Amino acid sequence: MKAYKTSQGNWQVNFSERGKQRTLYLGRDFNSASADRVARIVTEILSCRKRGEDLPLEILRRIQKLPERVRKSFEKHGLIGGVSVLTLGELLEKFYATKSHCKRSTQLCYKNIGRHLTDFFGTDCRINSIGKLECEQFKNHFLVKYAACTVTRALRSCRTIFKYAVDGNYLSANPFKGVSNPAEVNLARQVYVSRETIFKVMACCRDDHHRLLLALGRFGGLRIMSEIRHLRYCDFKEKKYF
Repeated sequence: MKAYKTSQGNWQVNFSERGKQRTLYLGRDFNSASADRVARIVTEILSCRKRGEDLPLEILRRIQKLPERVRKSFEKHGLIGGVSVLTLGELLEKFYATKSHCKRSTQLCYKNIGRHLTDFFGTDCRINSIGKLECEQFKNHFLVKYAACTVTRALRSCRTIFKYAVDGNYLSANPFKGVSNPAEVNLARQVYVSRETIFKVMACCRDDHHRLLLALGRFGGLRIMSEIRHLRYCDFKEKKYF
């Protein structure tokens, strides 16, 4: 399939689908090479449709780089659907709505990761323009500011967000799926806190509440506030097991 230039200087691509002849008008802003690239995109779309396959991510990214009027012409002829126009901001809003039943801490965690994504890629960034290379750049950018464990948790959340995009047919593949987690072992952060040290710190606490929090962390193994928040007095009652 090739592109043609009319006598008026306009470029167009003629193609046949389901026995009907169609014309994709490109305008005068194209040259021979760029118009032929559009023709190859149309050929790839028709070939994938004939084989019953999803469009490769690279083809979606090429379409996204086309002028707005040309993308609308693709949509008009049914060559592409809404998947090519979803922005990162729109994806995040849809994803947040599916987590409304989760704990507030979980919702805040996802929104925090969403903020990092939009800060790096931009709210108006098309999600099909985000590939594995861009995700690797996001990981490296994140590693400059945060510890490896924090980056690993962030990447897990990113995979969950973009898995939702794939499951919702907004994307054909998850770009974060092939991004490896950084090494989480940091021996410098492994410090043994003795009983004597804890007792000295507890002596400086201003009230019993803070002393209890320290004791639960050091002797009870409770590490996060959500574990402590759900404790009740009955949990501390003496239990007879024999």
